[in-house]
Amino acid sequence: MNFTLDMDFSLISFILTSFTWVIIGFVIRKIYVNQVEEERPKILKLIIIFWVGLFSFSFNFHVWDELVKVSILPLGVWIAYAVLNNRNRWENYRKYAWAGFFSNFLFLGVSVITILLSSLLYPEDQLKTYLSDVSAAELIVSHPTGEAATLDQDKLERSISNFDLVSSNVMEWYETSGDWNTNEQTEQEENERFPYLLVKTKGKQNEHYLIHIETDGKGILVTTKEQQFYFHSDEADFLMKGEAES
Repeated sequence: MNFTLDMDFSLISFILTSFTWVIIGFVIRKIYVNQVEEERPKILKLIIIFWVGLFSFSFNFHVWDELVKVSILPLGVWIAYAVLNNRNRWENYRKYAWAGFFSNFLFLGVSVITILLSSLLYPEDQLKTYLSDVSAAELIVSHPTGEAATLDQDKLERSISNFDLVSSNVMEWYETSGDWNTNEQTEQEENERFPYLLVKTKGKQNEHYLIHIETDGKGILVTTKEQQFYFHSDEADFLMKGEAES
């Protein structure tokens, strides 16, 4: 049982959802105006019936790794019918209940359009999506095997466009990295792949991501709420080894 209003609250979805509600409001008003005055329900009751009509059994599928729900069975309409038909009031409320159910398809359209626009405006395969503002960026040595190093912000900013998304088994690194034991010298001491963290950065959506820097400075691992992306550039030279930041 579900109705499809669970979209990410981004600027795109907010604008499209607001526009959708305007359309719904126009439709409901038209239904109300076209009714015989004696048959018009009270405003509060028609709103309740509309919301009940939104509920439905849904089928889930993925569009570009995003979950989308398609309403199939009008559960809310059936509930409204069961309650109102016994009171001979169904005909007065029928169109409002169905308006609620069919509104699910408007929100479905909003979900798909939001996903499409987001993929165009915030492409997952471009590092710029996750590192659009590095003006206040700082480098932190997050592992004992990491050499002292400084960050050249200008070079970092210029090199972002040169990074390409590549396939890499970063999850294996993540699962085997574990907690560092300073009392034991293990093989991990030589194999730590991402000993640096890049902090105080922002992405295009004004979000902060967990950014790991590879030991040679030519690989960047971005961790979002949903997944990880590994970017690589042979030309990157923003990591200045041998100096500690003051």
